[in-house]
Amino acid sequence: MAIVPAGTQNTPFAWIADRDIASMALRINGDAKPSNPSADVQYRLKVIALGSAASPAPVAVPLPAPSPAPQPLTLSDLANQTFAEVEVQGVTWAPLRDGEDLYRPRNSKNLQQLQSVPRELSRRSFTRFPMFNRIDGATLRFTIKTDGIVLIAFNGGWGGGGSGGAWQRECISKEALAQQGWQSIGKMVDDDAFYRMCKAGETFQLRNNKYAPPILIK
Repeated sequence: MAIVPAGTQNTPFAWIADRDIASMALRINGDAKPSNPSADVQYRLKVIALGSAASPAPVAVPLPAPSPAPQPLTLSDLANQTFAEVEVQGVTWAPLRDGEDLYRPRNSKNLQQLQSVPRELSRRSFTRFPMFNRIDGATLRFTIKTDGIVLIAFNGGWGGGGSGGAWQRECISKEALAQQGWQSIGKMVDDDAFYRMCKAGETFQLRNNKYAPPILIK
């Protein structure tokens, strides 16, 4: 059967047949071309059109849906996590329970004790600093020894505690903590608590107040 587009019956293109297409395609760059220029143009267009029709259109592959952002942990979640082993400078470890002094020796003028400790953390320990009201002792310095969760409670007075000084340049804000990967878990032990998955070898120096250092919980 001859392939004859409408209106081409009387043109040189009318002689192209199905059985000729393969040999034409092989000769398209050779010497055996139609002598008539008009037939040559029609011939090339027909071969191109047939080649396009024979090739299936590319199928669009849908991109995978983005993974949902991880949800912040709750205190109950944290209780089942593996806490990192840490090395902290200048502190002792004390049981995390109601009535424990935050600092020792006690400062009768600024006596502070733990209150309303969440039951999920009742078997944990916290960093007790040796004294309160020392400007140079309000920075929590620690090194991560093993991978795991680190939980820290910050005094609510962010950047506060008195007149300005060099200590203010050491204070970190909540926004800066978030940029470093710390996630808020809300209020805990009457302070602002943050947690972070840490890797062995990481070191931190954290301070947010003039006198009251953050406490680390393990």
